Amino acid sequence: MSRNPTPTILHVVNTLEGGGTERTLIALLNSFDPSRFHHKVVTLRGAGDWAAQLPDHVSVRALDAKGKSRRCGWTLARYCRRQNAALIHARNTCTWPDAVMAGLLTRRSRVVLGFHGLDSPTSFTTKQRWSARWARRTGATFTAVGHAAKEQLQLQAQIPGESIRVLPNGVDLARFTNDNRSIGSAARAQLSLGPKDIVVGTVGSLTPVKNHAMLIQAMSTAIRSLPELRLLIVGEGPLEQTLKKQVRETHLQPFVRFAGWHDHVAPLLGCMDIYVCSSASEAMSNALLEAMASGLPIVTTNVGDHAEHVRNNIEGFVIPPGDSEQLCDRLVLLGRSPQRRRELGIATRRRAQNVGFNRTLAAYEEYYSDALKHSYCPSEKQR
Repeated sequence: MSRNPTPTILHVVNTLEGGGTERTLIALLNSFDPSRFHHKVVTLRGAGDWAAQLPDHVSVRALDAKGKSRRCGWTLARYCRRQNAALIHARNTCTWPDAVMAGLLTRRSRVVLGFHGLDSPTSFTTKQRWSARWARRTGATFTAVGHAAKEQLQLQAQIPGESIRVLPNGVDLARFTNDNRSIGSAARAQLSLGPKDIVVGTVGSLTPVKNHAMLIQAMSTAIRSLPELRLLIVGEGPLEQTLKKQVRETHLQPFVRFAGWHDHVAPLLGCMDIYVCSSASEAMSNALLEAMASGLPIVTTNVGDHAEHVRNNIEGFVIPPGDSEQLCDRLVLLGRSPQRRRELGIATRRRAQNVGFNRTLAAYEEYYSDALKHSYCPSEKQR
C-alpha cells in the first residue's frame, strides 16, 4: 500500500496586508517545515503587497472578491478540491462563513476558524455569533491567540472550551533589541525628534478599536505638565485624517508625529522611550510583544491577555480601557523618571523571553499534527 500524500493546509485570510494576524501568518509560513505539510494561502480579496514576503514553496490564490461577494465560498470549495486540501484554517471572523461553506461543499476538508480579536470595541455582533454557532454545528473547531480570546468565544459565541485551542502569539526576539538608542537614533533624526525629547509611541492600525483618540487626549493633558513629551503614531488606516484633525484642534502639531505604516518597526520602537497600547479591545497585540522585546516600559489598557504579560508595576502599568486620566498620570510619572523607565524596560525584555516566536511555531505544528493525526486520504469523505 502506498503512503498517503503529504497533507495540504489552506490558510484563508482577507488579504496579505494589514496587521499582526497577517504578519504572524507570513512568519509562520517562512518557518514551517515544508516536509510535514504543504501550505498554501487563499485571500478572499486581492493578494496584498505582503504576498511577496512568502517563501517560494507557498503559493497564493487571490479570489479578488468585490464587495459582499456570495461566490467566495463556492470558489474556495473548488480550489480546495483541486488542491486536495486536508485542512482549511481561516483567520478571523470575516473569513469564517466562506471557509465553513467550502468545508460543507468539499466534505473532505477539516475546517478550523482562528479568532484573533474583534475589529470593533464591542462584543460579537449577532451575525458573528450566528456564524460561529453554525460553524460549530458543522463540525468546525476553533483556535484563539490567547486565553481571554478563548473565553470570549466561550461566553459570547457559546463555543465549548474543548473545541478551542489556544495558539499564542510570539515575537522574534532576534529582530528586536533592548539597545534602543543605538538602533533608533537615525529614526529619531528623520522624525525631527531631539535627544531630550521623551517619545511616547504606539504601533497599530488607525481604526476605532485601537482608540488613538484617547491617547491623543491623554497626551494633550500630559504635555502641560511635561513639555518634553512627544507622541509617535506608527500605522495607517481609515481614521488617519480624523486623528490628524484632533491633533490640530488640540494644538498638538509640534508634539505629534504620524509615521505611517512600516514593515520593519524595530528602528521606530528604538526611538521610543515609552510604549502605549490604548486599545478598547484586543486579543493579544503582536506590537505590544515587540515593544516588550525592545525593552520598553509599557502602559497598556487591560484588554485581552495584556495584563498576563505586562504585570502592573513590574513591567509597566495596566489601566482600564478608555481611562485617559490614568494614562496621562502614568505618562507624566514615567516621563519624569528615567530610572523608572530603565527598570521597567529591563523587566519587559526579560518577560519577553517567555513569548519567543519558537514557542508559537511549535504550538502551530503540534496543533496541525493533532488535527490531522489520522492518515489523510483525498478520496475519503470526512464523516
